[in-house]
Amino acid sequence: MFAKQHPMHVTGNLRRLVLGLTCSLAITSSEAHTLTDASPNLVEDTPIVIDGNPNGVVRYRNGIVFVAVTARAPSAAATAGSAAQIEIFRRTNGAFQRTGTVLLKAGDTVNGLTITPDRTTLVASLESSGVALIDIDEALHGTSKTAFVDQSNGGKIARPGTFQTTVTPDGHYAFVANEYGQLSADYPAGNVGVIALQRNARGLLEGTPLGFIPLAGGTIPGVSVSRDGRRAYAVSEIVPAANLRQLSGTSNTRLTSDQCVQNDPAQPTHNGELSVIDVHKAIEAARVANGTSKIIQGAVITSIAAACSPVRVLESPDGASLWVTARGSDALLQFDTGRLVYDPDGALLQVVNSNGLQPVAEAMFDNGRFLMVTNSARFADTSMGANTARIAGTNVSLFDISRPVATLVQTLPTGSFPRDIAVSPRGRTAFVTNYQSSSVTVLSRGAPSNGKANTVSPFGS
Repeated sequence: MFAKQHPMHVTGNLRRLVLGLTCSLAITSSEAHTLTDASPNLVEDTPIVIDGNPNGVVRYRNGIVFVAVTARAPSAAATAGSAAQIEIFRRTNGAFQRTGTVLLKAGDTVNGLTITPDRTTLVASLESSGVALIDIDEALHGTSKTAFVDQSNGGKIARPGTFQTTVTPDGHYAFVANEYGQLSADYPAGNVGVIALQRNARGLLEGTPLGFIPLAGGTIPGVSVSRDGRRAYAVSEIVPAANLRQLSGTSNTRLTSDQCVQNDPAQPTHNGELSVIDVHKAIEAARVANGTSKIIQGAVITSIAAACSPVRVLESPDGASLWVTARGSDALLQFDTGRLVYDPDGALLQVVNSNGLQPVAEAMFDNGRFLMVTNSARFADTSMGANTARIAGTNVSLFDISRPVATLVQTLPTGSFPRDIAVSPRGRTAFVTNYQSSSVTVLSRGAPSNGKANTVSPFGS
């Protein structure tokens, strides 16, 4: 098993050795400087300044961008004085200006943000209040009334830690990554919530919680749904020792470890896992969930080891593969979606060095040719504040994944703790939220409106 150590104590070369990347891709420091002809040549534009901590971001039409922001608390008691809200920005004369704010919940924290397939409704994930549904037309006109969908299982869970929500292609259901919600002492903390979505008499979207799926692992920050709507994919950061026997892939040393580190090298943990969920079975099982517990059983098809602290999962446009950011391994994992079902031990296609520290968010564009990843370096300096300068290991890295072996084509700087990405289909514009430096990095193809030169450097320093 590879022994993943604390990022501050591991050099770039040792980190690559630990991950066993000789079987896939090893990026050298000289390669990190390279801007190939295949690159879309993104350049840094004027950033958006946020009064608070931005997390999720959604790119809309007509130059409109929605950002999920936890407004700054007036005192050190962050949650007590904070406010979860959506801030609305519109590009005017080459720069983004704030044009509105939708207050979601005082005293709460907002995490992920997405949009329904019909692009009528924003879906926000709140730490304590569950899932928030915001009609976009009303939000733009300042008349929004948020509908909430509880994820506390009827009040049984004090802090579900709702982090990311994804909607099925038909818009009828949502799957929710509840990071901390422990269903009972029989399961690790965290679950995947299932919600039925429907329109009310006014045509606005509402939701009903159907049930909750426990996974082999705990701490569940990421979930997505396949493009055909048949599968949901969820990642959990840590698998308890007692549950490791439930996993596939345990013979692959690139996927397993008992020395994974979150932020304290003195307290190593086991690897995390990727779960494949049958959407139809989950919905059907919710109808017969165990009494009032609403625990959904029998919907998980596969659970496979997924290196240290996997936090996001994204399917390619052709549905053939999945990409997982393994934050604690500084790596990107590619899995074959078909093999995840019928041959999970053979599903891993490649492990790629993320070209930085602690990768988190990911997005694809140009029909899946390019994969954009944020290297957050979130544990590199735990004292890092809003005004701390950029540190080594923090960047946006762009990979060409159309080749058999993913190739780094561009590295761009960001602010502190880049946490989410929204990118246009052809990659003409991308938005990266910087959670700790209270900004949104704007990346554009061609010459930026602020006249800044293109920046290509290792680790975006």
